[in-house]
Amino acid sequence: MRKLISFLLLILLLVTLSSCTTLKEYKKLSIYFSTEMEITIYSNNNIDAENALKYGFDLFEKYNNLTDRYNDYSGVKGIYYINHHPNEEIEIDLDLFKLLEYSIEKSKLIVDDLNNPYFTIGIGKLSDIYHPMFIDYEGLEIPDGVFDKDTIKNMSFDTDVSKIILSDVNYTVMIPDTLSLDLGGIAKGYAVEKLAEYYDEHDIKYIINAGASNIITNYGNPKRVNNEFIIGLKDPNTKIDETAKIYGTLKVPKNKAIVTSGDYQKYFIYENKRYSHIISPSTHLPADTDIRSITLVVDSNSYGDILSTTLFIMGSEKAIEYISNTRNVEGIIYLNSGEIFVSDGLKSSFKEIK
Repeated sequence: MRKLISFLLLILLLVTLSSCTTLKEYKKLSIYFSTEMEITIYSNNNIDAENALKYGFDLFEKYNNLTDRYNDYSGVKGIYYINHHPNEEIEIDLDLFKLLEYSIEKSKLIVDDLNNPYFTIGIGKLSDIYHPMFIDYEGLEIPDGVFDKDTIKNMSFDTDVSKIILSDVNYTVMIPDTLSLDLGGIAKGYAVEKLAEYYDEHDIKYIINAGASNIITNYGNPKRVNNEFIIGLKDPNTKIDETAKIYGTLKVPKNKAIVTSGDYQKYFIYENKRYSHIISPSTHLPADTDIRSITLVVDSNSYGDILSTTLFIMGSEKAIEYISNTRNVEGIIYLNSGEIFVSDGLKSSFKEIK
């Protein structure tokens, strides 16, 4: 009898191990936030996997529609609607309300020497000036008359998010007509984080890859030993019309957010200088920085989005100092000089490709 029980337990163990190692891969890609969003689910249940994918892309669509400042969606009182109805108290979706609260709170955490935030969602009126430039001249030389640096620099812009009035009684928001909201610097990362939280709570194994600039997994890549998940870091010298090159690889730790900002993602050329889509609220100009690309490994996709933008604008000296002195923040910085800074916590995970 004891032998029979041992034999049955052995069979049960083998079946359990087999089911753990034969998970099928379910993958889907779609475009939201002007980015290719890819979700991979690992499961041995087809219905559960398809439901998980559907939930993910429904969530991306919701946040895309709520935060899109350039397009109106019927019945959606999102950022487009808010910007077009200043001085009006507007009842909004609870998820958007929480995102606005979060964005305002986090933008206060890191400021420059004049107490101005490096990141602000109140940058909308400045975004309106640059948006058509990046659409019409992406990767191209821009004419003098289109990009008037001195005029833009000396213009007055209200970016003060303290003027945003939020009420948690009925979840309302009101902005003055001097202010315009732009959540482009956080919406994608915030949506990725919310989806990852949902998957974790429901024990769903996943990889979320938002355009290679915002990545997180709780499972890794089962095709590699120990489920290692390795990503390539794009060489910022790659031209828009070239096949992507990489300057290094990084082993991605599970349950950590990998967030990248760089001047190669969207830019134009003026007087032989590259100007990226990352705008400094204090100078009104594209960030004048010695950083080409910065990749962070952090706990939060949302804050990672804010932090990668902030450190990019800061420049390498302050960025390296911040990374070196801040817990739970690791980073890789590709500089104008071609040098690569790798923080201590990533030296065993990063491999340079020459």
